[in-house]
Amino acid sequence: MDDLQLLKSAQLYQENPETKQNGVTLAGAMLFAPDLLILKVCPAHRTDLILRKVNVDRYDDRDLVCTNLIESYDRILAFVQKHLPDPFYLEGIEHRSLRDAIFREVASNILIHREYSSGVPARLIIEYGQVTTWNANRPHGFGLLNPDTFAPYPKNPVIGAFFREIDRADELGSGMRNLNEIWQSLRWCRSATH
Repeated sequence: MDDLQLLKSAQLYQENPETKQNGVTLAGAMLFAPDLLILKVCPAHRTDLILRKVNVDRYDDRDLVCTNLIESYDRILAFVQKHLPDPFYLEGIEHRSLRDAIFREVASNILIHREYSSGVPARLIIEYGQVTTWNANRPHGFGLLNPDTFAPYPKNPVIGAFFREIDRADELGSGMRNLNEIWQSLRWCRSATH
């Protein structure tokens, strides 16, 4: 496929039903556009990555990410890898990076499930002993999430589908199951070492 066919097949280039004009969708711009174009089509888009361990009133390190979603994903993971340890963990006979598995889900969810019409920036804050995320979102339900009864609800299905195709996200709803499995593994590891 050429570039235009690829954009069309991914639903990133469509016809406006009212004007009958063809063009790149907001999702297409957010995934591929250069920074200046993203600033024009979605001026509030940014992800604030903050490290607060020593200077808790301000920050020790910060990366304000205002680029396309593919590059944003890479920068989020690079910031996490720079500031969080990756303890040794064996799954069977293979080493597995729990840090990368957890924050791969976090990074993709911050970008896929964001409400892009909101001016609230997404945030990932690393503090001593905890990581907090903030994301503008329109919830479709309230209360605690139960992995056994959880039903996924796609916020930006075109972006989500594209992230799955480029292996930056798994199947819809698998993040909850994946993080639950990692949590169970961590609990088992802690109980086995004590």
